[in-house]
Amino acid sequence: MADFWQLVDLYIGLQGGGIHRLFSKKYWNDTVLAALRTLPGSLATLLTDHARTLYQEWIDQTRDGVAPPSRVRAAGVAVPNSNGERILSPAAFLAEHLEERRNTLHGYDLTKPGQAALLAIHNGSLLQRLPEWGRFMLIALLAEPSRLIERRFLPT
Repeated sequence: MADFWQLVDLYIGLQGGGIHRLFSKKYWNDTVLAALRTLPGSLATLLTDHARTLYQEWIDQTRDGVAPPSRVRAAGVAVPNSNGERILSPAAFLAEHLEERRNTLHGYDLTKPGQAALLAIHNGSLLQRLPEWGRFMLIALLAEPSRLIERRFLPT
């Protein structure tokens, strides 16, 4: 898993925008699935279907790790904050939780309310097939190499 988080750091360094962005539903749909659809023939269909299923699996597994289960609502996951709680969609919870999980590599700063809340309501289990993310990110990068070459996120 250390290698996986190194890969996440590499991609965030290349593309910018925060770790939660790379795991967001919008990024997955607009960038990853769009890249997979450019593959030839039935390979596009096969990998696009697999990527959709995998992303939903990640959402489900992250949501299933929420404790107590009463925090899982029809609208999403109730995350405590200073104003009571905020409801994150299951996909948003996945993205934010993974960002905070990655940030724990630098230690636990439970004085940060966001990190404490996202970590405290989860049982700590990691997604079973999370490392497959790297394969899809590589395909997305190859489908649009300008993401790397232009380095749009850096100031000029």
